[in-house]
Amino acid sequence: MAVSSSFHLVRDPSQVRPARRRVRTLAVGWGIRLEEDTRTALDVITSELVTHAVRHSKGAMLTAAVHADPVRRLAMVQVSGGSLILPRARTVGSDPEAGQGMFLVERLARDHGAQRTEAGKRMWAELNLPEQPLIRRQLLLQPRRAARRLFDRFRPPQWPLHPRPRTPHGSTPLFPSTSCPTRSRRH
Repeated sequence: MAVSSSFHLVRDPSQVRPARRRVRTLAVGWGIRLEEDTRTALDVITSELVTHAVRHSKGAMLTAAVHADPVRRLAMVQVSGGSLILPRARTVGSDPEAGQGMFLVERLARDHGAQRTEAGKRMWAELNLPEQPLIRRQLLLQPRRAARRLFDRFRPPQWPLHPRPRTPHGSTPLFPSTSCPTRSRRH
C-alpha cells in the first residue's frame, strides 16, 4: 500500500534539518521500518536535494514530497523549486564542498533524476527499503494481500525439492534404489 505526503519549505538553508526530520517522521509514522543504513541514506538524500534546491532555485518557497511503497520496498523523495536549470555533473574544484551533493545522491539512491515542470524543476531520488513487517493497517485495508505475504513468508520449501524418478509403470517409488549410495565398512 503506497503512501505519500508533501509539504512546503521556505527557501532558506536553515530548512534543511527540519525537512530531513519531517521526511523521517513521515516514514516512521507510516510504519516503515528503517534500518540504520536506510535511515542514513534517506537523511543524506533529503539534505542534498533540499540544499541543491535552496542554492539553485528561484522564489521564496520549495515543495518536498515523500512517497513510500512498503510492499515494493521503495521510497522516493522529491524536491521542487522555481529554477528551470537542471542539475548537471560537475568536477570538484578548489572548494571541496561544491559538487559533492549530487554525487552522494547518485551513490546512495537506487535511481535519481530531475525534470522540468510548469513551476520550475523537480529533483527526485528513489531508494530501496528493507523488508517491511506486516502492519495492522495493511491487515485491515488489504486482508488478501496481507494473507498472501504471510503465506509467502512462512511457506515451507516445496517438497520434493527434486522430482522423484518414475517406474516403468508410471508410479513413483517411495524409496528409489538409486537415492543413496552405499558405504562399505571394514571390520
